[in-house]
Amino acid sequence: MKSTLKFVTIWWAIFCLIGCTSMQTVSNSAPHHEVEFKDRIVVYERGGRIIDMQVVSIDETKIVGSLTNAPLQAVTTLLADVEKIEIESVDGGKTTLAVVGGIILLPFLILALMIGIADSVD
Repeated sequence: MKSTLKFVTIWWAIFCLIGCTSMQTVSNSAPHHEVEFKDRIVVYERGGRIIDMQVVSIDETKIVGSLTNAPLQAVTTLLADVEKIEIESVDGGKTTLAVVGGIILLPFLILALMIGIADSVD
């Protein structure tokens, strides 16, 4: 019983946290004011290349980072070549909905588990 409840609670928390982030577009005029060290960004270049990276440094001319799926591989892109930049951020609406929904649904989940276990004992 305790292990099942712990398992369900852990998965519930993971699913709630997954939905809390979203990608927000950064202005092209001065991205170095909005993007910071260790931010996860997606860069869309004019040539069609899409780079998913974690920022190591950014200045007025270029972004240096490491690829998200291969952290040991460095990548540099010039801001002059960038069409659009998206930054990963926490979405307050999704977070609130996940927490409130979890608080409301968790008692029903526990009750259903208890009824299911009680039915299997008979």
